[in-house]
Amino acid sequence: MVDSQRLSLEALQFYAEAYRDHRVAPWEGVPGEDPFVCSWLDQQNPARALDLGTGGGRYALSLANKGWQVTALELYAEVAERTQQRLLKAQLTDRVTLKRGCASRLDSWLEQTQTFELILDILGPFSDLRSNHQNNYLERVAQRLAPHGHFLVCTHISADISLKLLQTHFRILRHQADSDYLLWYHVGR
Repeated sequence: MVDSQRLSLEALQFYAEAYRDHRVAPWEGVPGEDPFVCSWLDQQNPARALDLGTGGGRYALSLANKGWQVTALELYAEVAERTQQRLLKAQLTDRVTLKRGCASRLDSWLEQTQTFELILDILGPFSDLRSNHQNNYLERVAQRLAPHGHFLVCTHISADISLKLLQTHFRILRHQADSDYLLWYHVGR
């Protein structure tokens, strides 16, 4: 079920069209991970990760291959099904737990005290939630971030808005603009 009360109308329309018009969404076939994420991950010891809005599971699969224990969340049933098939084919179901649900409701599908050393939101829920739900979402993410944990965010929300929202809940450790469109943030508690 898509949570139309929390997602922006633009996000709902965009994803509905992308998944309806393509058997596989265009971004699911993009090889590899972003250099911003890769450079940071190469310096980390595997631990627990949460991939919010996993899509085709690109980052979940990569993290699992590097030894991480991953919980991946996907909102859309069709995409979750394809991602599950990818996990089975890669024999990574012991390292990746795929859940289906809305990231704005983290408490409904995670164990009460479950925390993660790494949380990813790569052009996912933060970018797609209605502005009045973004602050609540970030509050929930902050509660799920382990002490000294890291939250990697990629968004298309303007820098003045996204930076202000993120600074309310996190320390900004690093940020950069990849283009006029994408802003990357590496934040911690």
